Amino acid sequence: MKTIILKLLILFVVFISTSSYGGWVLQYTGTSTFISSIAFPNESTGFASGWSSTILKTTNGGTNWIFLSSPVSASYSSIFFVDVNTGWLVGSEGTIIKTTNSGVSWQIQLSNTSTLLMLTNFVDAQTGYAVGYSGVIVKTSNGGTNWVVQNSGVSVNLLSVKFINSQTGYVTGDLSRILKTTNGGTTWESLVSGIFNNLGKLAVTDANTAYVPATDGTVFKTTNGGAYWVAQSSGTSNYLVSANFPSASIGYISGGNGSVIKSTNSGINWVSQTTPVTSELHWIYFINNLTGWSSGYNGTIIKTTDGGIGYPIPLAPQLMSPANNSSNISLTPNMQWYSSTNATSYHIEISTSPNFNTIVDSSTVTNTNYNVPSGKLNIALTYFWRVKASNISGSSPWSVVWNFSTQIDLLAPVLLSPSNGYVGTSITPTLDWDTMAIANNYTIQVSTLANFGVITDSATVIPTQYIVPNGKLQNFLTYFWRVKASNVMGSSPWSSVWQFTVLVTGISQTNGIAPSDYKLYSNYPNPFNPATKVKFDIPKSTPAKLIVYDALGRTVETLVNKELPAGTYEYTWNASKYNSGIYFIRFVSDKYTETKRMVLLK
Repeated sequence: MKTIILKLLILFVVFISTSSYGGWVLQYTGTSTFISSIAFPNESTGFASGWSSTILKTTNGGTNWIFLSSPVSASYSSIFFVDVNTGWLVGSEGTIIKTTNSGVSWQIQLSNTSTLLMLTNFVDAQTGYAVGYSGVIVKTSNGGTNWVVQNSGVSVNLLSVKFINSQTGYVTGDLSRILKTTNGGTTWESLVSGIFNNLGKLAVTDANTAYVPATDGTVFKTTNGGAYWVAQSSGTSNYLVSANFPSASIGYISGGNGSVIKSTNSGINWVSQTTPVTSELHWIYFINNLTGWSSGYNGTIIKTTDGGIGYPIPLAPQLMSPANNSSNISLTPNMQWYSSTNATSYHIEISTSPNFNTIVDSSTVTNTNYNVPSGKLNIALTYFWRVKASNISGSSPWSVVWNFSTQIDLLAPVLLSPSNGYVGTSITPTLDWDTMAIANNYTIQVSTLANFGVITDSATVIPTQYIVPNGKLQNFLTYFWRVKASNVMGSSPWSSVWQFTVLVTGISQTNGIAPSDYKLYSNYPNPFNPATKVKFDIPKSTPAKLIVYDALGRTVETLVNKELPAGTYEYTWNASKYNSGIYFIRFVSDKYTETKRMVLLK
């Protein structure tokens, strides 16, 4: 048998006292008998064992305990359940009993020993172990139908056994004895000598890591499968009896004078907790990091649901933004709420229904805001949201429910004027389109090309109209224009493309120098559609008329009828309201008359 000489390394750790309020609550068991052990296969259903054939059961987490009938008279020291129906009890004179119906009835099993059995542990429903006085270890591979005595190699009282899997397990006992097997108990190796303390009930978190409490308040820990053990100071001088680690970092140890200590960093630091009892707490068991029970003398069972800390549960948070009933909210909003006292985290839910039967997004965060990720929300929908606060003690009620509506998709603007295809706009036309309620601004483009390959003018404006600045457009040219809307969420598609033609009509003097003679020039262009220019010369001041006739000689329109000074003139005539055909333009003065033929071709 190999002996490993323990090298003690005392780690001095900070001892922190909890507040006067504790997280442990005394449960009523209806007995004053010593409660040696507790087993909870789930958070509601639990069993407890004790002296004087005591077997207790609860189906509501320990709020109420009832007595179960025992098939023998024995003092039970340990109970273990692999599921809510199947469990074993061990105790005095080698007693082992088993139930397969959640304690309704029990069957006596032959242990092949008459010594006191102190603790039992099962790997699964078939493979289990029990240890006891005088170095006794028994094993079953068939659910207890047969128990086989194993050779422990020691004669001291063995108090605790814990298996990680079917092959690897540890046993602790008096006189600092720690045993280990890696072959299912076929052989046992003595790991430690030199720890001059009686050892309590160990806790094992993995094949390499184990914790053993001792009677002087020390906690022994190994991280290499028992080859080396470190003595950790627990910060208390109370003798320690039972250890339990529900997770790798969080562990609890119970002991004398009603003591419970807790570590949240794998035993580096231990914090003393307040309990409602002063007698020894012989057993401790946690079903998760927060919910656990401890038992001991005088029929004691205590319970915590907050990890023994006793922090007040936080109040429901108050929501901040988006404001209730708000609209046009981003698809990735920042949800905000006020902090709740004692809260360490917050859980937010977003739903399309006020009863939250369909959750579109949820998250747990440690701060008081949350950015909804892209892809969670859709446009033009109403969403409901709520938040609750949590700490180690539990969660608050949900906040009040608020709602918000997401943005409506930006549609392409509707163009209004000038109407599509209009001829006759000024050089600085006003372009107008319909208002969109959720738009922040609009972008307009003007081009001589329908594909906007060349931009003549562009601008981003807030109002829904735009006056094209002077110098951008030219007379007699056709322009195409379009508009899109934008807000903080993005831009709409472009509107449909409309067109207009700049056509500035009327007379203008192109040259103030007096020509040598009267003259009427042929109009340009000719044929035309819909406008053409008529040019004429006046050598001296004279009354002048410019008249358009149709092919039948009827007056269509008098363009000029006034006295003009000497010079060269040009008149732009817009014939868009007339039909295609032959027209005549006649210039008349007191000294000169001339007519030209024009063709309007639409």
